[in-house]
Amino acid sequence: MQILAVPLARQRATAKNLFVFVVRASLAEKESGTPARVSFMQRMVNRASDFWIGLGRTDVKSIFDWRRRTFALGERIMDSISYEEWELKNIDQQLGGSMQALLKAFKEERETRPLQIEFAPQISSPTETTESVTQLVTKSVPYHRRMLLYNLIGVVVTSPLFIIPAIPNLPTYYLMWRAWSHWRAGSVSRGLTTLLQHDLVEAVPNGALGDLFASEHPFETRGDWELYLTKERIESLVAYFELSSQVNIDLCRAYDQIVAQMEKEEPNKGE
Repeated sequence: MQILAVPLARQRATAKNLFVFVVRASLAEKESGTPARVSFMQRMVNRASDFWIGLGRTDVKSIFDWRRRTFALGERIMDSISYEEWELKNIDQQLGGSMQALLKAFKEERETRPLQIEFAPQISSPTETTESVTQLVTKSVPYHRRMLLYNLIGVVVTSPLFIIPAIPNLPTYYLMWRAWSHWRAGSVSRGLTTLLQHDLVEAVPNGALGDLFASEHPFETRGDWELYLTKERIESLVAYFELSSQVNIDLCRAYDQIVAQMEKEEPNKGE
């Protein structure tokens, strides 16, 4: 597995690039054709995902249509969660075990190969890519630790609702999910911090990634922002690098969120 630093946008005033970090299978893994070993936790996640998707089925009826309404509300809530949290959870899901193995090998003074983060050389540099990862995990560790605590307290407060019969205790289930989500994002942030501290993260150029952003279509400009990612480029990225459907969703969320941020800031530019 390798991480792609997908260019998202650039703030022209500071010349700072924003990235979405996503996981892709390495060339060796693709050529081997051997399916990756699925952990017990991941199997549970897959089962929960299948159950959630099932709530949105239009051919299944429920009292007051609560299944479809719950699914629609949940999708809106998930879309509002920061794309940075989603990217961290995706890294934890795909690379959590590999990162732990890398740290263990380093501590045992065995030969190790750094975690590679591939960037677009036409847009970024090794230093900027590594610094972007460092800034992401530096702010994420205390934030997710704090939010984990708040959500665990919420679970305790709302858990008495389980005594109400025939009505799902959705608030507690939601807070449990958010607590688990913050735990995963915080865990992978701590792991990446340790790897960075021991120079076990290496930024390497990927010309193919850069070529996808050097097409004939100019970058869209909105106020102080220059938008690299578009829905068309997302489709090209997913097809070329054979990215998962979850990565596709994460990229679309990042695009929607940065566009919403740009639109929110545009009126302020004329003041």
